[in-house]
Amino acid sequence: MARGIVFTVGDPADRDIAVKNLETGEFSVLAEGTRPVYSPTGHILYQTNVRQGGLWALPFSIETLKPTGEAFPIAENAGLPSVAVDHTLVSVDVLGSDQQQLVWLDRGGHKLGTIGQPQAAILYPALSPDGGRVAVMASEEGNTDIWVHDVARALKTRLTFDPGVDSFPKWSPSGEEIVFSSARAGNGDIFRQAADGSGEPVSLVSTPLPDFPSAWSPDMKYFLYVVQSPETGFDIWYLERKELEDGFDSRPFLQTAFSETNSRLSPDGHFVAYLSDESGRLEVYARPFPQGGGKWQVSANGGGFQRWSRDGTELFYVEGETLMAVVVSTTEGFSAGSAKPLFEYPGLGGGSSSTFDVSADGQRFIVLEDVESEEGEEAKPPAIHVTENWFEEFKDREPQP
Repeated sequence: MARGIVFTVGDPADRDIAVKNLETGEFSVLAEGTRPVYSPTGHILYQTNVRQGGLWALPFSIETLKPTGEAFPIAENAGLPSVAVDHTLVSVDVLGSDQQQLVWLDRGGHKLGTIGQPQAAILYPALSPDGGRVAVMASEEGNTDIWVHDVARALKTRLTFDPGVDSFPKWSPSGEEIVFSSARAGNGDIFRQAADGSGEPVSLVSTPLPDFPSAWSPDMKYFLYVVQSPETGFDIWYLERKELEDGFDSRPFLQTAFSETNSRLSPDGHFVAYLSDESGRLEVYARPFPQGGGKWQVSANGGGFQRWSRDGTELFYVEGETLMAVVVSTTEGFSAGSAKPLFEYPGLGGGSSSTFDVSADGQRFIVLEDVESEEGEEAKPPAIHVTENWFEEFKDREPQP
């Protein structure tokens, strides 16, 4: 029996199921999907994607770590599968509003107003430097693109049009460009596009591995990004602009046996706040940039989705579903005070998805709110389904030895 591990790779909105042989190091993609689990029936069960219900079964051999047949659907609108040794399958309904609305909250969690228009599957809100626009990843008519919502008017504008999934929008310091990750080349590369939609997207980072944008330095000399490696997990890299010619040199910033991701550059460009699972769970840390020596742990009870205030005096992050604030200083080295809770908001954790941004003055926060049905009914809690001997009704699909 081969020793292997099954996991997901790629953009959180467009993931693939992959397997790695722990003895040979061989790595291969098995199917499009997320949240895989192995069933003793000889299958890998997985969910269609993070924001879409539907369970599939892929016939799979643990002897060869290879598929033995074609994947087939086993349950609609279901997700988060778990299988016991006696073949009992547990799953939950994947529910929630079809539409989300960007809204403003104050530091106490009170709603101040709405932004733009409702839209399906909004993720990764990014407020422009001038505070007048919010770039998001969203889906319309079956396609996932970068959209820009107007803060002052109920308007939204589509920025990208490629059939591939476009995600992780990041503004340039001037607000003239938006950088984003795209699966248009099949792998998850990074492109830059004029924020007014003119011209064509231009490749900024393209590697054989999935790449995710993080942030420009204030002078646009550096650009931080994350690379997902099958050997070392998520690693932080950066581009450094060449002095005597056009283009950039690519350099590793943090590449360890642990996963480091969601890197955020301080407003003065001197420190990087990032997430690492080196302690056994994700916590927020800070390191000097670009030298990288030394580190400071900011969160203590788990954390994610951190943001700097525009003046660099606070770091905000999510603990569970609570937004936390930490007073920090980057003027003479790095220092951080104790974290203080601001407010709890359902969905702030967002799983693998960033769900908030902060205004320039640090007094207002952009979050996502589910749009109620026309009848104003509240969403019901998801049902849990328990199926004994789940494979019994699919016997005709028994994988061949």
